[in-house]
Amino acid sequence: MLKMATDQRCECCGDRIAPGLLQIHCIPGMIDGNPVSSILILCPVCHTSMHTLSVPRRDQRLLVRSRRAETERRIRRVFREKPYHPPPSPDPEELFASALSAGGMDLFLNGA
Repeated sequence: MLKMATDQRCECCGDRIAPGLLQIHCIPGMIDGNPVSSILILCPVCHTSMHTLSVPRRDQRLLVRSRRAETERRIRRVFREKPYHPPPSPDPEELFASALSAGGMDLFLNGA
């Protein structure tokens, strides 16, 4: 969802890229309780450059501050959402018994 919040664009170069290729970059030393201001969504080239060229933290923070307002809202919304927890799986024996008692097993038993 974070990658989609940027309209599938790298926050550094602006290139549109498949969400599966975008990477979440954590700005070093910025974990201050506000994850929105401590991450960037980057293409692999820009993400590698951040690390190999040792882009100064102030420049990385400048990218965060220059983020479009709509992108900022979308990223904030992602962090506010509660994590998804699937419902517990029903007991297979109960499912079978329920299907059998409701006549739903006739399809399987009659070979239809």
